[in-house]
Amino acid sequence: MATQFRPMTLTSIDHMMPICYISFFYSLSLKTPAQGVNVLGEALNRLVKECPFLAGNVGRSSENDAARKNVLEIQPASIDTFTQYPLLRVSPHECQSITDRDPADGLFDDAYRALPLSLATHFPCPIIRWQANVMRDGIVIAVSFHHSVLDAGGFYMIQQALARLCRNPNSSYLGISLESSLLQGRHCLSQIQSISPCAGLQREDESIIRMADFDLPANLISYRLTLLHRRIQSLQDSCNAQISTESNGQHLSPNDVISGLLWRSIILARSPLKLSPSIDSWDEQSTLILISEIRRTLMPALPRSYLGNAIVQQVANTYTKAVLEPSTPEPNELVQLTRLAQKVHDASTQVTDLRVKSLLRQKQGTLDWRPQFMQGDVMSTSLRRMPIYDLDFGTVLGKVVGFDSPDNRIDGTVCILPASSLPLDSLWDIRITLPPNVLSRLRQDPLLQWAMGRDVHPRL
Repeated sequence: MATQFRPMTLTSIDHMMPICYISFFYSLSLKTPAQGVNVLGEALNRLVKECPFLAGNVGRSSENDAARKNVLEIQPASIDTFTQYPLLRVSPHECQSITDRDPADGLFDDAYRALPLSLATHFPCPIIRWQANVMRDGIVIAVSFHHSVLDAGGFYMIQQALARLCRNPNSSYLGISLESSLLQGRHCLSQIQSISPCAGLQREDESIIRMADFDLPANLISYRLTLLHRRIQSLQDSCNAQISTESNGQHLSPNDVISGLLWRSIILARSPLKLSPSIDSWDEQSTLILISEIRRTLMPALPRSYLGNAIVQQVANTYTKAVLEPSTPEPNELVQLTRLAQKVHDASTQVTDLRVKSLLRQKQGTLDWRPQFMQGDVMSTSLRRMPIYDLDFGTVLGKVVGFDSPDNRIDGTVCILPASSLPLDSLWDIRITLPPNVLSRLRQDPLLQWAMGRDVHPRL
């Protein structure tokens, strides 16, 4: 299966993303998995026929650009690429269930991914691939996509189009034109980039914050935890009551509160005071990197169905002293949480049209387009509004019954997973990545335990 289209240089915002593969897993429950694999394979073939660039590669730019280096592009893939990395790989695991989630069971190692993570920096390499992990009670579909080309929003739009094709095996209608949306979004971004590039400038945060390295081996654990919505709602109401007397009309969201809660728990879990009370590091700062989606932030807005990257990073800081050395003998955990949630909220409100355009023009004005993806003590991202559980793949494959995104490469990652098909007032599923000893201490935090539904009594 060779694909033909004109190569497309990746946008400046694409070049801000880490050069890595992201793997998402979603589960379908069905009695005849073999039949489901056939439906999926046929639909994927129709999908790439309608959108040939999805079957392409990401590689070094084929143009000679004297103005900048380390430029990447989307380019057609060869037959050899598809021989080595087929669009859909099928992997039988009849002894396992789609409900197996324990990483110790091996469900999320490379054998279950569509592409090896190490391939991402070996150009040219595929943009996106699927793997059907056939279980005894259904299929776990692994989707690996290159972050230099797609973000989570693009991932979802592609799965939405795939689901439509699975529901309608005799149709090639995608519901939306993914290619037109991509071109429209790229045109919008190119218009921004062409206006007065800020040559030689650097993000002020980049000089003081380390850059994420997705290739660095680390002894980290990706742990899935669940928070009760009613307790998060209680914390949200209490935090908003704390700031209700302020005149700025600030209103904290559940995402603000959850990010603040886990930020606080991670500061405590990492604190050397847990091991040695004599160590004084209270003047240190802790940094949270908030990842925000900006399709509708830009003016004019990008198409909602734009596949390319449309996320930016924003920094929030706090002195660890505010958490480790409370101002009162009996620390009020609600006060600490409110302050941190406010900092998260403030960071999110700073992601404006003007701010994003400034970042794009700064990138456009640089000579070296290698990504500068920042890593803080915490990196918070939310997939909560991704309606993955609403996807219907038709009478054979059915609806999505499970989703996960385990990733143990970046210390401090907090990923709020999509809302499940259960009532929205039930659960918040979260993936958090930490060293084993830090994770062990984090799980003992009374406030976090309370939010998880445990019968403990934090100092609120």
